[in-house]
Amino acid sequence: MGEQPVLIGRSVETTTIDALLDGAAAGSSGALVLLGEAGLGKTVLLDYAARQVGERRLLRTEGVEPEADLPFAGLHRLLLPVLGSIEALPPSQAAAMKAALGLGSGPGNRFLVGAGVLSLLAEVAGASGALCLVDNAQWLDAESADALAFAARRLGPEGIVVVFAARPAGASMLSGLRTLALPALTAADAARLLRTSGPGLAGSVIDRVIETSEGNPQALLELPAAMTVSQQTGAERLPVELPLGERIQAAMMTRVVGLPEPTRQLLLIAAADPAADLATFSAAATEMNLDLADVEPAERAGLVTTTAQGVRFGSPLLRSAIYADATFLRRRAVHGALAQVLHGSQPDRWAWHQASIAQGPDPVLAGELERSAERARGKAGHAATAAALERAAELTSDGPHRARRLVAAAEAAWEAGQADRAERLAALAEELELATHLKGRLCLVRGLIQMYRGQPSVGLQLLHAAAEQLAVDDLELSLTALTAAVEAAMAIGDFTGLPKMAALATSITSGGPAAAAGLLIGLAQLVQGDSAAGTASLRAFVDLVNPSDDLRVLGCRAAAASFLGDEQTALRRYGQAISVARTAGAISSLPWLLEQRALIEATSCQLLMAEADASEAVRLVEGLGAELPPLVGLASLTWVAAVRGNDDEARMLAERVLVGAQQHGLSLPVGLVAAAMMELDLARGKIESATARAHEVAESAQQMHPLVIILTTPARLEIMLRAGKPLPTGDLAAHRAWAQGSPSAANRAIARRCEA
Repeated sequence: MGEQPVLIGRSVETTTIDALLDGAAAGSSGALVLLGEAGLGKTVLLDYAARQVGERRLLRTEGVEPEADLPFAGLHRLLLPVLGSIEALPPSQAAAMKAALGLGSGPGNRFLVGAGVLSLLAEVAGASGALCLVDNAQWLDAESADALAFAARRLGPEGIVVVFAARPAGASMLSGLRTLALPALTAADAARLLRTSGPGLAGSVIDRVIETSEGNPQALLELPAAMTVSQQTGAERLPVELPLGERIQAAMMTRVVGLPEPTRQLLLIAAADPAADLATFSAAATEMNLDLADVEPAERAGLVTTTAQGVRFGSPLLRSAIYADATFLRRRAVHGALAQVLHGSQPDRWAWHQASIAQGPDPVLAGELERSAERARGKAGHAATAAALERAAELTSDGPHRARRLVAAAEAAWEAGQADRAERLAALAEELELATHLKGRLCLVRGLIQMYRGQPSVGLQLLHAAAEQLAVDDLELSLTALTAAVEAAMAIGDFTGLPKMAALATSITSGGPAAAAGLLIGLAQLVQGDSAAGTASLRAFVDLVNPSDDLRVLGCRAAAASFLGDEQTALRRYGQAISVARTAGAISSLPWLLEQRALIEATSCQLLMAEADASEAVRLVEGLGAELPPLVGLASLTWVAAVRGNDDEARMLAERVLVGAQQHGLSLPVGLVAAAMMELDLARGKIESATARAHEVAESAQQMHPLVIILTTPARLEIMLRAGKPLPTGDLAAHRAWAQGSPSAANRAIARRCEA
């Protein structure tokens, strides 16, 4: 079969790929995700792209199911030809890459690995460019997918093209990248494909195949291949029902039925571990008393190819069909042989092969899987950690050990960004009898998940409960829960629980620079109306003599400085926290930090910096696929547009924020956009509209960030004076007290202007 038949009906896709390559040649990199169910031609399109490579550096790999839980396995396969270039990377990126790929020791760092992948692709691209092709991306291990997607989202002028092919159900890790969904072929294109690939097919057979295949190119090719020659020519009647979907599996298996039994057994070995190199494959064959030469009939039939890298199937569907068709006992024998070969040399893969055939509780294997999870965690392989711990829990009959492993699996799944999986594991753990500290850890995970789901009010309750439970014997995690609870409270404007949380934080910090305690105490005093005491507490926290470089401490000290009106210190602390987050790969913390810094920059008229920070926060949140939109970042962009006088843009952004805030029950973004639009109306001289906005801000003051009402006092005072209406004296007094405690001369000057 030539090139033309396999590209029938794919002109849009090939044109898109050509445009990407042309753009890269002109200095503009790009990435694309080809989405489609099995058999729609994703691999064929990658082959097309590979044929257009020219002088570019070509890197290609595919995800394989057995390695989906081995951290960075896919990345290692992709970068194997260029691993020598890692030495040219910045030292921190090179160290992280080596640790992730098993080339060196050291702590894992997801952020630096992603940055390292981008730098490495740029390095090997040189002047000619590079083409990176990833097939079956839905089967990539999560760590490799994260790193590749991270790099693909940040391509610039390097002349790099990255094309992923994935099934829709497994492509969530590639969110934020341009996608192109492959449609089914039209009836006309399907007929063209059949006539070109099978010139002897009878017209009635073509009609039946088109009707049955529903435009799936793989089915269009596989269904006739499963027929006898007499059926293809119409001499023999076709069966009443042609196989479709799962039945295509049976049709493909007809291509295997005539092979010798030893060949079929060898194919099952390749199907059980499609990433195995030839040495591993050969050793497993010997373990089963099979001869490697017996793979030749499958090669001659075009089912597999054999190289030093191993035995590889031409069709992933055929590989899946062969594995699914085998009985449990046959699969057990194959996994056992592979485990025997891998024992001692590759403990992680040994454990997974053993786990694939385990039938009941196995404490020894469960312990080995837990050790495998620890090794994965050491490389920041949180998804692999979760998978290993989950399987370990399944093989554990002892209640306390099972509970501990399930809770740890839920935590790892959350760290991997797999909220659905974390939620499912948490539900399984909750069915067991849990010790207090496990209840607290589980409550913390569930609270963070609710924040992610866009339900911060529910998350706040869970996080507060987690802090109380963890305070018994895990002070560090308790403070983590309290810090997250403060973020939730600030998001929804519910400060009623701050005094109680502040008391808890005080009781467990012993005077150290705790992330939550210093901020909570000052905020609680402000909320209770004691501005002087609140200001003093916040100032003491900001001015700690021996500050910690812990990310949470830096973030909370920055927030405390912002409450004091100490903009320069707040911006400096946020800058330090953002730098730490980038270095540590704490991508989930970056959006919140960037949003908070952008808000200060926007309200102090540092518009370019505010726009950059807020825009990055929005991109990160959208890239992470969080259900809670980046509303504070969007509110900061609203403020920037309002100050610039871009009325239409400001109103469009404000509407987007208000819709999101209403959907998720958040008050802070509402107050921010109300204040921004109030400033815009005041600047335009629209006093009536500005007055309505000022009332809106004042009326919702009790449900907002405490700083919003203070910062808007000067503008609201001017609006009320112009409208001939009085400003509440309490607001003016609160602003005066706050300004007196601020180190900013500008804030004190504005307060005196308000008094005048």
